[in-house]
Amino acid sequence: LLKLVEGKDLIASDRNGLRDPYVIFHYGKHDIRSSIIYKTLNPVWHETFLLSITPSITEIVVEVYDKELIMIDDPLGKCTIDLRPFIQNPFEVLDTRLTLQDVASGLIHFQLFYRPIAKTGENTLRDSLGFPLAKELKLQKETQLNRLQWGLRSSSGHISWFKTDWWKSLPSPYTQPPQNNSGLNLSLVSTPTRNNDVPVILKANMRKGCPLSLRSEIWSRCCGALNRKISNPRYYSNTVVNLTSFVSKTVNDQIDKDLHRTFPGHLIFEDPQGQLALSRILKVYSIKNETIGYCQSMNFIAGLLHLFFDEETTFWCLNSIIENYIPNYFSFDLIGLKADQMIFNDIVAQKLPLIHQHLSNVQLSLTLVTTQWFMCLFINVLPTETQLRMLDVFFAEGVVALFAAGVGILKLAEGRLLESDFEDCFSVIQSFPSTLINPDLLLKSGFDLVDPFFSQNSVEHLREQKKKLLVDQKKASDFALLKQTTSYDEVDLEKICAKFRSMSNNSKAYTVDFDQFVALLSSDDVQITDPILLMQIFKLFDENGDGTIDFREFMCGLNLISRGTIEEKLRMVFRCFDLDGNGYLDQDELAIMFDVQYKMLHEESNDFKRVTHHHLDTFFKEADKDQNGKLDFEEFKHVIDKMPLLQAWLPILSKKTSQF
Repeated sequence: LLKLVEGKDLIASDRNGLRDPYVIFHYGKHDIRSSIIYKTLNPVWHETFLLSITPSITEIVVEVYDKELIMIDDPLGKCTIDLRPFIQNPFEVLDTRLTLQDVASGLIHFQLFYRPIAKTGENTLRDSLGFPLAKELKLQKETQLNRLQWGLRSSSGHISWFKTDWWKSLPSPYTQPPQNNSGLNLSLVSTPTRNNDVPVILKANMRKGCPLSLRSEIWSRCCGALNRKISNPRYYSNTVVNLTSFVSKTVNDQIDKDLHRTFPGHLIFEDPQGQLALSRILKVYSIKNETIGYCQSMNFIAGLLHLFFDEETTFWCLNSIIENYIPNYFSFDLIGLKADQMIFNDIVAQKLPLIHQHLSNVQLSLTLVTTQWFMCLFINVLPTETQLRMLDVFFAEGVVALFAAGVGILKLAEGRLLESDFEDCFSVIQSFPSTLINPDLLLKSGFDLVDPFFSQNSVEHLREQKKKLLVDQKKASDFALLKQTTSYDEVDLEKICAKFRSMSNNSKAYTVDFDQFVALLSSDDVQITDPILLMQIFKLFDENGDGTIDFREFMCGLNLISRGTIEEKLRMVFRCFDLDGNGYLDQDELAIMFDVQYKMLHEESNDFKRVTHHHLDTFFKEADKDQNGKLDFEEFKHVIDKMPLLQAWLPILSKKTSQF
């Protein structure tokens, strides 16, 4: 990875400065040009390029030009980056500032990050990103693989990526708005969601394929990662410093377990430094989005992105994908993923009716396979080069690219699928995508079917329809279950559900967070106000631990508090004040419980507390029969029996929820 950061005091000897400077890099037989920064002696680029360096390439020649004095064979200034020291320090970001020579003077600031993707002399055949090639791909001609790795096809109508800056001046949300004199723009970008919204020039060229060397720059601009990184310059580094303090043990263990499963056989992810970098990216995201935390498939998305970006940019790109491109794919209820799967099934039913009918006949649910396709963005599903071409379109057009890739796979496999039974169909759908080394064929097959479908339906409109249907289905399912497991009837459930939904600000999934939960338990005349009790009750209601409560969880908890037996309520109180979650109450936890109860009983005098705490010490020692300094539930009941005043708290708690 080569990042062109900035230039300092770019002066030409025949005038005051370079009016519109840009840079051309020469390495081996390849050339890459930066963007033009207008009217400044101190241009700021922040542009990143991915360079494939072979052992024979030992340097990069850097040439500086001025747009007003274009002399291709005669640059105004040049310098040379010696690659040998950088190659000796893999996985480290190395800064270098080089002085220009010849007519122009000044400094050019670079950052280089070298990662080995192949060992000298090894027998393993690898693709352009260092992934071992599958057996069936080893037989392909080298010339074909070389063509595919660049993501370009021969076409007289193809607009050059290198000779113009058309992609740098696209309007938001596809890239930064035109740069100001500093080369920066701090405005955040949104994400493309509808096929119709994509500028024609971007759609045409991204579907033809982005050059490998420019993918870092193009992808980060399309998804807004570049702007988010600039707007939050210290977020990633500050969070990395505090990882051990904020990452839960469960998330930490899940991520560490999956590191060794991420791209086995790839040199970068077999290296401890590569694994540590991936671990940091995933853990920082789990902190930023605590509701999601970490889910499998994120490791593959982040891993592939890290081949194109440094750690910080990878994090922001991952953040953009999960929260903007595929929202709610990794939420606990997977509502976003389920909605897109329903849309995908509609496309297949409409555009591939024979396949849809055949899969129905053999009783094979398409989502059984395609769910994983979408969750991992077809990573580890398609060959690397085809996968990258699909991602080119994904970053420009959004989830439409996933629909096109999925439909394209099924279309190309149609003949084999229609001749197969259940087991063979399942096997074909799983194995066939890995043979698709021609991305042009796959994308054309998919978009020929998907483009007409989305010309009449926007992705967002369809998503909203499907999510509403899923929410209504869940409501019906919850009602049926709650009528069997609680003492509430249909009328009660409808009344409470209406209030619950009016309180929720999440109209797509109808869940409440802690503050909304507190408001739900409040009424005009009585309130449960103690923060410890409220938080512990919230945690008990939140059965899946995702930081929100859905309607079913709320009703199950409400039924226990309002209409449960004394035994059930006591057990709930016991769990509420088991603050460390070890299944026992120590004397401090019991004292906190009593203080909360006294407040609800309006017995807060110091004399009352002193007397009851004296009795508490005596009763605790009597109940702690094994003298281990903690009480299990049966021992806890012994304390309650000795202090009957505390049992009066349970009806009061029920009264405070009887409004429902």
